Amino acid sequence: MGSTPAGMATPLLTSCRHPLLTLLPGAGFLFCLGLFMASATQSQAEPLIPEDIAYQPGPRPVSDTTPTSLPPPVAEPEPDAIRMEPPVAPTDTCKRQSPLRKTLTLTSFTRLSPHMANAGGLHELEQGLPQLLRDELMQREVISANLLNQGIAQEATEDQRQRQAQELARRHHTQFVLAGSILDMTMDDPGRQYNPGLWQGAANLFHDLTTITSRDKRTRQLALYLELRDGFTGEALLSRRYHTQGIWNQQGAPRFNSAAFHRSDYGKAIYELVGQMGEDLANTLACQPFIAAIDAAPGRPQVIIDSGANQGLRAGDQMELYQLLVVPSQTRYMASETRLIKRNSRLQLQEVYPSHSTAVLVDGQYLNGAFLAISD
Repeated sequence: MGSTPAGMATPLLTSCRHPLLTLLPGAGFLFCLGLFMASATQSQAEPLIPEDIAYQPGPRPVSDTTPTSLPPPVAEPEPDAIRMEPPVAPTDTCKRQSPLRKTLTLTSFTRLSPHMANAGGLHELEQGLPQLLRDELMQREVISANLLNQGIAQEATEDQRQRQAQELARRHHTQFVLAGSILDMTMDDPGRQYNPGLWQGAANLFHDLTTITSRDKRTRQLALYLELRDGFTGEALLSRRYHTQGIWNQQGAPRFNSAAFHRSDYGKAIYELVGQMGEDLANTLACQPFIAAIDAAPGRPQVIIDSGANQGLRAGDQMELYQLLVVPSQTRYMASETRLIKRNSRLQLQEVYPSHSTAVLVDGQYLNGAFLAISD
C-alpha cells in the first residue's frame, strides 16, 4: 500500500481531531484509520470503509403501488425512471400551440398520514410543494397560475372530484385545476439518523464529513399523486404518480425550502422532481385549447368574456362559440356529464380590459344559455 501524500495529511488530521470523535474513542480510531486507508487507495475501484455502510443502493425506483382510495394512474410505472411516463414534446402531439395564457388553480396537497412529516418537522410540504410547482409553471409564458390554501380530498368519488374542480374553477375564474396528494415521505430506517448506535454514529459522521452519499443508508422517500382537471367539464386531463428518494441527514427541524433543505440530498431530489412535474404539466396544458366563460343575458347583443389582456387577448380577435350542456350520465346512476357543442357562429372582441373583454356575435344573433369562447 502506498504512503499518504503530504498534501493530504493536514485535512485528514483535521477530520480526525473533530470534537465529536473525542466522545467515541474506539469509533474515532476506526474512522481515522478508514480515512487514511481510503486516501491511500484512491486509484482502486472501491474505497475501504466499514462493512456496515458498504451498501450500494440501486437507481431511484418508481412507486408501483397506489392506495385503494386513490384512482389508478393512466399508465404503468417504468422500473428505472422517476417520472411515470417520458415527457412528450408539445410539438409532437399538438397541431398548433395557442399563444394565449391559460389559467390554472393549484390547491394545497393533502397528506395521507400526518406522522409522515415528523422526521425533520416537514409539515409545510402540503403548501410548499404546490408553491414550488407554481413557480416552475410561471416561468413559462403560456401559463398563469394561482395558489389556494385548501385541497381536494382524494378519497372522494369521481363525481365529487369533478364537481369540486368545477366549483373551484368557477369561483377563481380559471380554466384548469391541479390537485395533489402526498402518498409517502417516510424514512426507510429513522433510527439510523435519530437513534444511531456507536457504530452507526461513526458511519453517519464519516458520510457527513466526506459528503459521500452513494453508500449512505439514511434514505427518505417522496411519493406524490397529481391530478389535473378541466375546470369546465371536471374531466381529468392528467393523472400520474411520481416518486423520488434522497439521503436525509438533517438534525433538528429545518424548514422546507430553507437553505439547509436546499443543500440536502433529499431536497435536491425534490427540486429535480418538481422540474419534471412542471415539464409534464406544461406539455399537457400546451395541447389544450384556450377556453373562457361567457356572461350573456337574453336579448343583449353584447357579451362579456371572462378573460382579457392578461391572457393575451386583443381587440379584433375572433373566437369559436361553444354551448355548455349538462346531461344525465348514461353509465352512472344519479350522475351528470358536461358536454361542449360547437355552434356555427363566431365571437369578435370589441374592447379588451386586463381581466375581461366585451364581444359580439359576428352574425348578429343573441345567446340564451351557457356558452364558452374557445381559441385553438
